[in-house]
Amino acid sequence: EGDSESSKATPSTGWGPMEATWRAGTLPFRLAHNTLALNWKARTRPTWNKQLDQAVVSLKTCYCNTPLNASLIRYIADRSVPASLIPDNVGRVSQDLGGDLKVAWTFPGALKHHADAERFILYVHSPFYTSSGSSIRGLTSRLALACTAAVLTVDYRSPPEEERESAVQDLIKAYRWLLTQPAVTPANVIVMADGLGAALALNVLADLRASEAAAGHADSSLPVGCAFMSPWVSLADASPSWDKHGATDFLHRRGCGFF
Repeated sequence: EGDSESSKATPSTGWGPMEATWRAGTLPFRLAHNTLALNWKARTRPTWNKQLDQAVVSLKTCYCNTPLNASLIRYIADRSVPASLIPDNVGRVSQDLGGDLKVAWTFPGALKHHADAERFILYVHSPFYTSSGSSIRGLTSRLALACTAAVLTVDYRSPPEEERESAVQDLIKAYRWLLTQPAVTPANVIVMADGLGAALALNVLADLRASEAAAGHADSSLPVGCAFMSPWVSLADASPSWDKHGATDFLHRRGCGFF
């Protein structure tokens, strides 16, 4: 899982200055056109609602028409879910673990405190997002409500600005801290992740198992399970899925090169 120098290089847009300016300048009109077009065209997939279709099309439009960098990708991805769609019947609490590492709890509003939950989820979001963006807050809010669980997200040091190992260390620190919290035991914790976050989560689980084996503890502190949504664990960028699902995948190959 080591990072190569080529993976750290900023991908070229392949555009000249005039084309880059034209694409960025016309982006608001392209996004407005998307909104109008979705009022009459069929859904990209029959099971998608209008809001999801709008988010996917707008993300792809932004990826294809802006001179991207990691910060801009996060800005776009964090806002792909409007704040108005985030459930409001949840509680949220942020905590500082020290060393510039912060975590956030999301739990059902029916509970007075996250420690009142019977199950806990450590959610590892993709470095495409931040834990405070509306996209991840919307997802973790729905997870908390659907699972009647307290969901913990970590504001870890993200690639590509930081080495992947730094992200893994932050997540391990957060997991070990989680196990010290009231009502939390490995038996009622699962690790969940999406996209590239799944690769980080697998690194975390592998490192935890290795440290347990070295200490002779027989996996005593490992979570009871893990669950990944659309995991991106092959970082070779060679999967035929890129082409097969290009019409419906909101991730664009061009944007993924930054991570």
